[in-house]
Amino acid sequence: MYRVNLYREYFVRRRSLRGRAARTALLAGLLTAEVILVGLLTVSALLLTEHARSLRGEISRRSVVVSADTLTTRQLETARALVKIKAGRIVWSPKLSALAGQIDPSISLDQVVGQSAQRAQRARLSTVGIIRDQAAGMAPVSAFIDKLRGDPRITEDFPRIHLETIEGGGASHVQVICETAGSGS
Repeated sequence: MYRVNLYREYFVRRRSLRGRAARTALLAGLLTAEVILVGLLTVSALLLTEHARSLRGEISRRSVVVSADTLTTRQLETARALVKIKAGRIVWSPKLSALAGQIDPSISLDQVVGQSAQRAQRARLSTVGIIRDQAAGMAPVSAFIDKLRGDPRITEDFPRIHLETIEGGGASHVQVICETAGSGS
């Protein structure tokens, strides 16, 4: 047989004890979460302090390097003048090296002329060649032009590459022109 408590006060007391136990567990959980959050904030504050200290050290090291490497105004003016002078020039040795490397064996170079830009004329690199193998037709010339168009040593200064003249007479003469994009400066 089961004991049945018929007194209302025992029922009320048990219900209030259960409610207090639930509230106590809830408050204990919130207190634990708060302690964990405070711990995380403390750790992040320590990490940020350490990072700020390392950045201050880096700033002091960089300022020493900058003060040691600072150029005088006269040196800066000289460097700027050299950059300005070099900006309009074409360095020809990589262009000639590219021509030598890209030429087809069935074409003989007869003439190579480099011209600087002038008032109404673009800078250009003119190549005159003789096709030795007449049976091959224009295929070697087309391959040569395609190779030049694919070589950055040529196209950095001369993006326009085309075949200009074809002359006949015993041997076939061809002229390949490489020009700058803009008009002469």
